[in-house]
Amino acid sequence: MEEQIRKHNQNTKIYTWDPTPISQATIDKANAKKADITHSNKAYDPKNKSLTFYTTDPTKRCYSLENFDPDNLVHSYTVDCVSIKDIVAQLGDGVDLIKFDIEGRWYEICNEILDLELPVKQVVGEFEMYMGDTDTEFQKLNLTIDRFKDNGYEVYCNRLLSETNTGHIPNNPCVELSFCKCQKK
Repeated sequence: MEEQIRKHNQNTKIYTWDPTPISQATIDKANAKKADITHSNKAYDPKNKSLTFYTTDPTKRCYSLENFDPDNLVHSYTVDCVSIKDIVAQLGDGVDLIKFDIEGRWYEICNEILDLELPVKQVVGEFEMYMGDTDTEFQKLNLTIDRFKDNGYEVYCNRLLSETNTGHIPNNPCVELSFCKCQKK
């Protein structure tokens, strides 16, 4: 996504945060093509501390700060974390788009974005419904949607996801949503 943003928006500043090795390799590849992406090897957490990253994926592509399936743990390591509040303190609040796929911390990041009253135009994310009780996760999702609506955002569902591929979490229901603060003409 970052490469395509750069392709069509030459002067946009792009920042990414992801401590997984595959993310660093992806950004390095994009930057070799002059994408000019600033990358940090930190995970998102509102408390700004070092935490353990876990994966049940044997390819070690997808990690989470939530150890939701300890019986099938493949790998873990410690990562430094950063909050939206600290990112805003460092870079300012002039942001048009926030995109996240943070494996289970969607509720925290959405609440932090809204609590800080960031003037962001669009928030796009993947909402995992399998890291905890599914009914509770959908209740949190409904609260999140209502909060965005109450703050002037329109809500769009990009797609529902359910992977059953070998080596991935079976039957992992996810929802991809986009919250847009559209300017009325």
